[in-house]
Amino acid sequence: MSKDERSLIDGFVAELAAVISAMLGASITPKATNGKGKAAKAADPWVVRVNASGASSKVLAVAFSRAAAGKLSARVMMMDSDPADAEIADTLKELVQQAIGALSLKPIAKGIEFTMQPDVESASSPLAGGTGFDLPVDGDLNVQIACVMEEGEASDEDAAAAYEPAPAARAVPKDVPENLDVILDIDLPLSVRFGHAELTLDALTKLGPGSLIELARLPDDPVELLVNGKLVARGEVVVVGGNYGVRVHEVVSAEARIRTLE
Repeated sequence: MSKDERSLIDGFVAELAAVISAMLGASITPKATNGKGKAAKAADPWVVRVNASGASSKVLAVAFSRAAAGKLSARVMMMDSDPADAEIADTLKELVQQAIGALSLKPIAKGIEFTMQPDVESASSPLAGGTGFDLPVDGDLNVQIACVMEEGEASDEDAAAAYEPAPAARAVPKDVPENLDVILDIDLPLSVRFGHAELTLDALTKLGPGSLIELARLPDDPVELLVNGKLVARGEVVVVGGNYGVRVHEVVSAEARIRTLE
């Protein structure tokens, strides 16, 4: 594995840890296990693959140990029972997709185009040469993963046919400034919009306790997440630890999210 490939893997793992941290409200510090981790040796891992096309075509393969993947998916979806295989696969793909979207904005990924493979593989054997990492969430959950850079597709046409672009990575402008990290710690106001209504001035003056306002929104419609007054995502309202929260179902492109800073 070249130095650049290892740096790309380390960058991806850091972003994956950040995504899981945000979803679970945890503080995760990745720890390399030097190929000795459970995921690197597991005989039946879940494997997500991402095509990385740049100076050379490679595929970033990410293996999740089966036990940890099930627990992680249950936590993310706030399920009391064990999730089905399809639910685990969807969760892992979403986590990797978000991490890749964040990684694509980093200087280390400049010149690389990421695309997701459409299928999450339930492998029968461990990744060859996989480097192991532990992502400890808490005492009950340690997400064990293994990553390796595999040889890419034979041609760009084959890759285009076999891979589904990751939404966050696809829309990233190619001229993203390398010093973007300087402003990434800026706090921005985020609000949730349940719906909207238009009232006449007369109706507004008559509002009082017990008044009802009908919103232009059906009960099953997604709520909207706004940053700086601009739409960045849609999702559903959930309760987390006695507080309201929003589970994100749809996110606008990375380019559009960057525009919220304007």
